[in-house]
Amino acid sequence: MISLHRYVLIFVVIAVILTGCTDNPNPVTQEVPATLDVSYITYAETVAEFNRDTQEEMTIIEYHFVFPKIEESDDYTSLLLINEYYQMLYRDVMDYGYHQAYLFAKNDYEESKDNDGLFQPHAYGTTYQVSYNENRLLSVQLSEYAYTGGAHPTTFLTSHLFDTTSGDLLTVADLFDTSLDEAKILLTDEIDRQIREQSLSGETLYYDDYERYLKEAFNVHDFYIEKDSLVLYFQQYAIAPYVAGFPKFRIPLTEVPYFISQ
Repeated sequence: MISLHRYVLIFVVIAVILTGCTDNPNPVTQEVPATLDVSYITYAETVAEFNRDTQEEMTIIEYHFVFPKIEESDDYTSLLLINEYYQMLYRDVMDYGYHQAYLFAKNDYEESKDNDGLFQPHAYGTTYQVSYNENRLLSVQLSEYAYTGGAHPTTFLTSHLFDTTSGDLLTVADLFDTSLDEAKILLTDEIDRQIREQSLSGETLYYDDYERYLKEAFNVHDFYIEKDSLVLYFQQYAIAPYVAGFPKFRIPLTEVPYFISQ
C-alpha cells in the first residue's frame, strides 16, 4: 500500500515548487508582461510489488505528472493566483491517482493471480500544452490519461483561458459578451453548420445520429484559443468514434467579439 506520509510529502514538495519560495510575502498588483515565461515541473514514480510466485518485482502502476508553472510570478498577484489554481487542481489529480487509480490497479493485479496470471501495469498521469500566450492572455490545455489495459489509454481533455492581468478564468460568455446558455446555443449551431459542411465533402467521421448528442455533449468550458482561432472541442466518443480523437471546430478570432474589441 502506498504510504500516506509519502503522498503528503510529495504534494508538499510540489506545492512549494508551484507557489515558489519568494522573498516577497506581499506581492502587489501591477501590469504583467504581455507574454509569460511558462515552464513546468514533473514528477514520475513506479509503484511495484514483490510477487512471491515469480520471485520478481511486478509493476502495479506508473505515474507521470507534468505541472505548468509560471516563472517570475513573485511580484504579480494575478500570476500567483494562476499558480495556486494549478496547485489545487493537481492536488485533486494526485489524490485520485494515489488512491482510486492505485486501488483499481491493485485489485486488477490481485484478480489476475486468480485467473491466467497476465497483468498489464496501469498508468496514470497528466500532460499540458500552451496554445496561446500573448496580449496578457494564457490558454492552457491539460490532458489527464489513464491506462488500465486494453488497446489504448483513456484521455480526458480540459482547458483554461486566463486573463493574466487579473488571474481570472474567462468563459465563452466573456468572449461573446453573452450568457453561457446563449453562448451554448450560438456555438452548437456553428458546430452543426461545420459538420454539415464537412459531410458534403465526405470528410466526416461523426456518428450518423450525432445531432441527438450535440447539445448535450458540448461543454461550454471545453475550448481554447490559438494564434488565429477559437477552438471548440468534444471529448472522445461524444459525437464520433475513437479514431476521430477529440473533434475540434475552429472559429476565426476575427469573428469573436472579445478580440474584435481589442
